[in-house]
Amino acid sequence: MTKERARGRFARAGAGVLAVVVTAVGVAAAVVSPLPEVSAAAPVATREPAPGDATLVCTASALVLGRVTDSAQTVSEAARLTPALSDTGATSADLPVLDVDGAAFRAVTAPPAGGQRAALAGAASFSSSADDLSGYAATSCRPPLTESWLVGIDGRTGSSGVITIANPFGVTATVSFTVYGLAGPTTPAGGSLSVAPGTVVTVPVASLVGEDGAPVINVHADGAPVQASLQSSLVRGLVPAGVDFQDAVHQASARQIIPGVTVTTAGQALTSVRVLMPDASGPVTVTAQPAGGGAPALELSMDAVAGIPLDIPLDGLPAGAYDILVEGASPLVAAAWQATGIGEGDDYAWYPAAPEITAPTTFAVAGGADAALALWNDSDADVAATVTVGGRESAVTVPAHGGAQLPLTSTSDAVLDPGSGVLHATVSYADGQRLAAATVWPADADSAPITITR
Repeated sequence: MTKERARGRFARAGAGVLAVVVTAVGVAAAVVSPLPEVSAAAPVATREPAPGDATLVCTASALVLGRVTDSAQTVSEAARLTPALSDTGATSADLPVLDVDGAAFRAVTAPPAGGQRAALAGAASFSSSADDLSGYAATSCRPPLTESWLVGIDGRTGSSGVITIANPFGVTATVSFTVYGLAGPTTPAGGSLSVAPGTVVTVPVASLVGEDGAPVINVHADGAPVQASLQSSLVRGLVPAGVDFQDAVHQASARQIIPGVTVTTAGQALTSVRVLMPDASGPVTVTAQPAGGGAPALELSMDAVAGIPLDIPLDGLPAGAYDILVEGASPLVAAAWQATGIGEGDDYAWYPAAPEITAPTTFAVAGGADAALALWNDSDADVAATVTVGGRESAVTVPAHGGAQLPLTSTSDAVLDPGSGVLHATVSYADGQRLAAATVWPADADSAPITITR
């Protein structure tokens, strides 16, 4: 090989190596140097759903267990109720209670008016002095939900209860139950059922909880929302000692507000709060605040175990009206229990936690007992609210982290307007030995804004 050819060969090889090195350096530079960033935010829009028909279910039959001699779990109708309804051009239809002769609930539906959801409300009450059923109960017409919590279940001897599941819609609802008791959350045998369109199904409490004394039941519906509620009664020995219609708690929250608990008689085992933290263990604090303001009358802290209900006695409360606050380390459901006594003619009531009211809301007040609207403001600023009854408007200032009460007469079209604030409200009934409660449900409970991302 000549020297010239060798030099040419080495030159070509060097050029190849140089090209590789240059290429590698270029790649490395591309890796090290940031590429131009191109980004675009996804369009996000919040839309208020167009107002649809307002639908409520009203309890129109008082139900009772044990009147059929050979079947203690057979449900019978004790009385037919006539709910008082606000006048909004609504239509109503009976929902037959299956397997209970002559019994029916009522579905009430009203279309939007003037581009707004119809102001629909209703309420009913029941009194009995029968040998097996004695006391006073009141209830409000309520919207169907996909998720409900029945907190005031009692499986002890002397207590009986009937869960009612009403489906006012045109499609079948599949309903499942989860029972939270001493063993934690369980699914009872036969813990799901189908509710045909336009019907009401009854489920005796004992068939779900056995002898568990203080369970909480979650009701979940697929296919169509349902209205879940509880009718219960109590007998002490051979003496009837009260009846109650119990609203459901809508959803779990780390802080629950129970306005307007009326303590008519101070005494042991007459006042308590039931709490369930479904998903986590931790401390629970219960505070009883006098409705007229001032320092808390009672404050207790206890540890709750996940999935196991906790009954907290409030025996130290003197007679009076209270707003009860329940706060936990994780979301919880809660309701307060109050009795007028333990003798003949006494009564009791469950006061479920009340949801937030953020917009003008129509509500109804049943007859048969003295009533008051109990309000609680959980914010840091006073709330200037108005309550309109029969066209007469009353201004109510609810102090920050405080409550207020306004006496009411029976009406079907009262309106609570929280202004720019947020309130929790309960219609509390107390008249001698008559005791009942019905939470005020927000007008926009099922019409939350929709967030659209594209």
